Amino acid sequence: MSNTNKRILSAIVMMLILTSVFIFGRVATLLFLLTALVLMTHEIHCNFFKKKIISSSYFFSQFLLLVCFSKMAFPQPLEVQPGLLYLGLIVNILLMVFLFCTPMDSTIFEKIKNNFSVFSGLMTSIYGVCFISLFTFEKWRFLILSLLMITYGMDTGAWFCGKSFGRTKLWPAVSPNKTVEGLIGGMLTGGVLTSLLWYYAQNSFSWLLSLSFCFLAGLSQIGDLVQSKIKRQAGIKDSSALIPGHGGVYDRVDSLLFVVPFYATVIWQYYR
Repeated sequence: MSNTNKRILSAIVMMLILTSVFIFGRVATLLFLLTALVLMTHEIHCNFFKKKIISSSYFFSQFLLLVCFSKMAFPQPLEVQPGLLYLGLIVNILLMVFLFCTPMDSTIFEKIKNNFSVFSGLMTSIYGVCFISLFTFEKWRFLILSLLMITYGMDTGAWFCGKSFGRTKLWPAVSPNKTVEGLIGGMLTGGVLTSLLWYYAQNSFSWLLSLSFCFLAGLSQIGDLVQSKIKRQAGIKDSSALIPGHGGVYDRVDSLLFVVPFYATVIWQYYR
């Protein structure tokens, strides 16, 4: 089977799984999210940090994730303080400093890998809390669908526009295939599609909200660049080989997780 066919088949299976957990409800979707975060913590710890599974840092990372997630996700009724979103924003700011302000041959990733291997569990816990905050709203399915529309609309638009019109390289040292034209096309695609979704499903439209969606789509591209730079410094191509044709869990959700703190902050402000 060709790699393209593997990607298509895997994408269909993932869509069916996601649709199924949506139908089963909030608890099933939260458990699906927890499974994805556990797998991502494993990938970061073992493949990015190159640490062993049988180690105190691995078990502590997973334990930290499980405790934080359970504490936030399963009390009834579900409540998450919006102030916790600031933790996700801080993590993202630090990652952007890493992306834009450190050279490719910087040793900062090596230092984090050697001295803060528990960071894998901490980072996924913080992103998990930001994601959980969306489940506190009655229309949590619609909000998650909008988030998926932003990020994967960005990916699709960037691929199509980059393939058709791409001339100017965005950042060859970090990601040689990305172009400025792809970035602009992806931002417009993600923003327009999500705005249309809100207009027809929510009967809600504002130019400020539409611009926010375009901006969030651009931020999702930054999340992808962050992962690309980390991969280059870690010397790996994919976070794992778990998903045929796609790589690992982190490869599929890097942009999604990076944009969650920003998106959740916008949603909390909108519904406040």
